[in-house]
Amino acid sequence: MNFQKFKKEYLNFKKIFSNFSVFLDSYLKLLFVVFSSGIIFFGIYFWYGILYKSEWGDEEKNQYKNIQDKRIQLKEKELKSVMEESERRKSKYEEPIRITRNIFVPYADEGKNSLNDTENSSGLSSNSDASSESGATSTFPW
Repeated sequence: MNFQKFKKEYLNFKKIFSNFSVFLDSYLKLLFVVFSSGIIFFGIYFWYGILYKSEWGDEEKNQYKNIQDKRIQLKEKELKSVMEESERRKSKYEEPIRITRNIFVPYADEGKNSLNDTENSSGLSSNSDASSESGATSTFPW
């Protein structure tokens, strides 16, 4: 057998490629329909198998039930902790209001700390004792 003659006639890639492109041009629509139909039928068969042919054994069913029970128990614990936090906040909200240090009162008036000091028009109290002793006219300690 003459390999050069065989190579020239049958292994000519340009000739193979041109024949393949002619084949695709003539049967492209048919190939597309066959390929699309195959994909659709495979999808339908796969979906049918998942929906109607799925059979679990007793061991798989028990594992599924145990996992679901654990999830429910965890969610019940989370619900209880949320309810406890809600009750704690509710009781905190229902407590009477405690008057704490007013941040708008200057440091020199910490001992006085009354509500009347904060009711002047500027929102800051004037410290007449501190200003008369130090000679300062500002209400700020610096």
